Amino acid sequence: MFGDLDTSFPLHTCPLTGLALNGRASFQPNAMPPSVLYTFEPIGRAVMGLELYLLFSANEQRGWLQPRPDLAGACRAAKERGLGPYIITESVIKEPDNSWPRTFDEKLLHFLRLFYESGGKERKKRTINVLEDFPMAFAQDAEEFHRILEALLDEALLRYDKSSRVQGDWVNGIQAWYHEVLLTP
Repeated sequence: MFGDLDTSFPLHTCPLTGLALNGRASFQPNAMPPSVLYTFEPIGRAVMGLELYLLFSANEQRGWLQPRPDLAGACRAAKERGLGPYIITESVIKEPDNSWPRTFDEKLLHFLRLFYESGGKERKKRTINVLEDFPMAFAQDAEEFHRILEALLDEALLRYDKSSRVQGDWVNGIQAWYHEVLLTP
């Protein structure tokens, strides 16, 4: 059963972000006790027990899957800081970390700090995809993340060289990209 993880119990939606996986994620068996290494670009990497993976899969099949942007944010923060995979346990699911940002302002400040720590202080430019990068701010979704970015741009804390919007099947019909984003002095 454990060796057939990918084919026997597939997930089609990220249980943390709610984004469609579309073959872009991997679920690999990971050591003992039985666990799963979950890799998906918007969150980075996470390790969860096999039972938790099966619960996510069963909830998705029943239409009960509720995204967990707080866990997605914790995973993405670990990725941005160059840490190993974030370990998702049942206790973390039941009792989220009190230090995680919850309000709009806390999320904005968290994103700014994470951006600074993950290359901003060295003036490394990066592209931000609003739809896929929203976990960087612990945002509920791309819409909230877009408001966070707009606030930072309005306050002149971030700048970018250009943006692009692609019409299509995205949040509110638009996917926004900000290219060559930098912190301002």
